[in-house]
Amino acid sequence: MADINKFLSAINKYSDFQRQSRFQVRFPQGIPGSLSSDSQLEYKCESVEIPGRSLNTFEHRTYGPVVKYPVQSFFSEITCMFFCTGNISRQPLTGMVEKRVFEDWMNWINTYPVSASQKPEIAYHNFKYKTEYAKQIIIECFDVNQGRSYSIYIINAYPVSISPVTMSWTSEEITRVAVSFSYDYFYYSNEYSPYENTKYVSSTQPPRTARETNPGRER
Repeated sequence: MADINKFLSAINKYSDFQRQSRFQVRFPQGIPGSLSSDSQLEYKCESVEIPGRSLNTFEHRTYGPVVKYPVQSFFSEITCMFFCTGNISRQPLTGMVEKRVFEDWMNWINTYPVSASQKPEIAYHNFKYKTEYAKQIIIECFDVNQGRSYSIYIINAYPVSISPVTMSWTSEEITRVAVSFSYDYFYYSNEYSPYENTKYVSSTQPPRTARETNPGRER
């Protein structure tokens, strides 16, 4: 039988549970190919999936039961849902910027006709090098006191899918667009200072060397 006092003790040592609504998604390296430099996407992301990880396994049997061995890490795609804004006051053709920046990003990866002057029958099969379009995405979680509690650094990310956007005369709901991203891998970091000012750091990345921390000090 569970001990309620032990349960309360285990919970009360934390300030609160992690709330789903306290997060932020950032694109610190910008959006490749986008002409919209003031999209402020971090304020318009309604929801995001913190990525998961799984191990692909290989089944082997020499004698006796089948044994599974891990052979490869697999990182699932993530999806962000963004609100779509309308025109800026007195500036026409500025609406749906959240959708356009990701269209620009995908068109930067693989250029397709973007105007009526281009011939649609021409096949566009050229793709840029990954170093030209893959960027970092950072997902930050915060506690109820606005302190950063957990951060995910998504490495070499790029959009692979922009969802269709539904419009309807019967609804006044805010328009949203979902964007899915592929990436190489992620690492996490949670760094915080509790009341006794003791600093705790946990990360999936190995500790940095002195040369990496301050490359100008070592020779």
